Amino acid sequence: TAKTYAGFAENTTHTSRIASGNVAADESLVLKLYYDRLTYVVTFRNHDDSMLKEETIRFEGNATPPDDPTRTGYTFHSWDGDYTGVKAAQTIKATFTANINTIYTVEHYQQNIKDDGYTLEVTEVLSGTTDTAATAIAKTFTGFLENTTHDDRMSTGNIDGDGSRVLKLFYDRKTYTVTFKNHDNSVLENETVRYGGDATPPADPIRAGYTFLDWNGTYASITKSETVWAVFSAITTTPY
Repeated sequence: TAKTYAGFAENTTHTSRIASGNVAADESLVLKLYYDRLTYVVTFRNHDDSMLKEETIRFEGNATPPDDPTRTGYTFHSWDGDYTGVKAAQTIKATFTANINTIYTVEHYQQNIKDDGYTLEVTEVLSGTTDTAATAIAKTFTGFLENTTHDDRMSTGNIDGDGSRVLKLFYDRKTYTVTFKNHDNSVLENETVRYGGDATPPADPIRAGYTFLDWNGTYASITKSETVWAVFSAITTTPY
């Protein structure tokens, strides 16, 4: 009568099997039963559940893992699961440790003087832990204020394992008023000018008995509000 062994099944087709026979007086009868080990499939899977290897293992045998898989931005750590002394079907999954030095980029853009475009001023290449959130830190630029509502602003984002994450901050130029005044303190023109920009003087003013000479004051490369005065020279041949 066949026995029951955990992890084994009787092989009823083994060529040396003798399951019955006549009992000889000389006690020479030997019956032989054979038992095969059960087999189980051990499956090795990557972090994304893709299959790396399948191996059929006999009861209590050991599976052989595949080569350590790679994952961008991560370092292979170990196999999660028991693939030695196998007694059942197993799924073994690769585990990884996130790299702490994965790069990401922060770009700082400054508003142009004469149009509504922006020009890249500073690029920072930084690093952090893969698949964690990175936050761009705004810089202080003289004459600029961060534009927190710009459509292309990206102040935070996931640090992608391939180092492709780019964060973007935008800065608008401060604006100043340049006031052009006549000799009598009357205002000829007020012009709003972006930081670093130039104001455009009005037409040369007219003053009876005088010749316009120039504008006295700063109206180019503006860094603050300015008042610019019309300068005249008395006409020495004025009749009287």
